[in-house]
Amino acid sequence: MSLCPKSQRLPPQKASDVPSPGRYNPLLHDPSQDPCRKDPLEIYKAPRNKESDPDPDTFGLYNSDQEHYDNIRGSRPRSRALSTPATPSKHHKELLRLETKLSEYESNITHLRETLQKSEQTTKEIRNALNKSENDYESLRSEVSRLKKQLHGAAGLHAQVIAPETEHDKGKKRRENDISNFKTELRSAETRASQSSKRNQSRMSQKDEFRLLTSFVLPAKVLQSSDSDVRSLGLPTLDLHLARLSIGHQAIAQAIPESWCAKESAIDPEQIVKALNSTIQSHREQSPASLNSLRVRLTVGPSQAVSLVTSTMPAIALTKLLVSIDDRPTTYEGEPFLLTKTTYRSHYDHTRSRHGAKYEPKEGELFDVLMFNNSRQVTETTISNIAIRRKKQLSCLDDGNSSSDPWITPHLSCGLLNGVRRQFLLGQGEITEGIIMVDDLINQGLETWEMICFNEVRGLYHVNLIDLNGNLQDGSHQAS
Repeated sequence: MSLCPKSQRLPPQKASDVPSPGRYNPLLHDPSQDPCRKDPLEIYKAPRNKESDPDPDTFGLYNSDQEHYDNIRGSRPRSRALSTPATPSKHHKELLRLETKLSEYESNITHLRETLQKSEQTTKEIRNALNKSENDYESLRSEVSRLKKQLHGAAGLHAQVIAPETEHDKGKKRRENDISNFKTELRSAETRASQSSKRNQSRMSQKDEFRLLTSFVLPAKVLQSSDSDVRSLGLPTLDLHLARLSIGHQAIAQAIPESWCAKESAIDPEQIVKALNSTIQSHREQSPASLNSLRVRLTVGPSQAVSLVTSTMPAIALTKLLVSIDDRPTTYEGEPFLLTKTTYRSHYDHTRSRHGAKYEPKEGELFDVLMFNNSRQVTETTISNIAIRRKKQLSCLDDGNSSSDPWITPHLSCGLLNGVRRQFLLGQGEITEGIIMVDDLINQGLETWEMICFNEVRGLYHVNLIDLNGNLQDGSHQAS
C-alpha cells in the first residue's frame, strides 16, 4: 500500500500510456525519483546550483529528454558528463554560419539600394539637363530662322549700299599692298646696303694695308737704253698702267669710304714715273753687261708710298696650259676688289686653291680657272682676261692661219677686271667685246671654240679648256 496521499498520486496509466520497451521511461528506471514525493512547484522554485546546473541560456538546448526531466525534478544526481558545458553541435555551427552570411547579404543589399538611389538621382539630373538642352536648341533654331528671313529681306539694300563701299575697300587694299611692296623693297635695299657695308668693313679689317697694284714687263732693250726717262723708252702700255692706278684709287674711294683711298688725294703719276726711272737706273748700274727683261710689280699704298719689286720673267710653257671651268658663279656686284687690281686677291686665291691650280704646273696639272658671274656669263680667269672665237684666230695673233671670225672677249658689263693688255688689244681692234655663256663652252667645247688668255706679264697664250670632270673639251682626256 502506497504511503503517498491520494491527492498526490498519479492517475493510473492506460494501456496507451505505457511506454513500449524501446522507449525511455524515467519512472521505470529510477523509481526513487517519484514526482509524487515532492511538490512540482518547489522543484521550479528551488535555487539553481551554478556548479552542477548550467544556465540553459548559455547552451540553448539540453542534451536529452532525461536531462530536461532531471532539471524539472531537481533531485536526481547529475552525471559526470553533464557537469561540464556541452560543445555546440554541428547544426548549431551551421546555423551560426548561415546567420553570418545572411548578415553580409543584408549589408550588401543595403549598399546596393543606396547606390541605386544615387544612380536614379543622377539619371534624373541628366534627364533634366537633356531636356534643357533640347529646349535651348529649339530656341536657337527659331532665332536662326528669324535672322535668315531678315537677311533675305535686306539683300536688296545690301547690294545698293554695301557694294560701292566694297569697291572702295578694294582700291584701298591695292594701295596698301603697293605701299607694303615698296616698303619691302626699301627694306631689302637697306639690307643689301647694310650687308655690303659690313662686307666692306670686314674686308678693311682683314686688309687695312691693301695696295693698288699693276704689273708689266720691262724689255731688255729698254733696260739697255741710255735714256733716263721711261716715257721716252717706247713702252706702249705705260699710260694705261698709270691710268689703271688712278681709276682704281677713285673706285675704291667711292665704294669703301673707310679706306685710305677715300682719305687721301688722287695718285700723282709723276711720282710713279720718278720711282720707275730710279729702279731702271739702279738695274743698269748693278749689271750693265747682262740686262734681261724684268717683271715689275708696282704698288701704291697709303701716303702715296710707291713700291717697285722686280723679278726675272717666268718660264714660257711649250705646251698648251690647262684651264678648268669653275664649279660655282662669282658675285661681282658690290665687290670693288674684283673690279680693281690690288694686293688683296682673297677670292682669286681661294678659287685656285679649290681647283688645285699652280702657277708653274707640271704636265697634266691645272694652271688656271675660268670664272663666270651669276648670270652664267664668262668673265675672266684668276690671272688673265680671255677671248674665244669659232675656229682659228686673227692673222696677227695666230701662227699663219687666218679666219674671218673675230676673237670675242667678255663685255665689261659682265663684271671683270679690265686688264691693260685687254684694253690694248681692244684699242688695236684685235678683239671685240661680246657675251659668252659658260653653257656654250661646256656643251660645244673646243670643237667649236678656241680660247686664248692674255695679261701684261705672260702676254698672249693658248689654253686647253677642261670641264669639271677633267675631260678636254675637244674630246680628248687629260689626267688630273
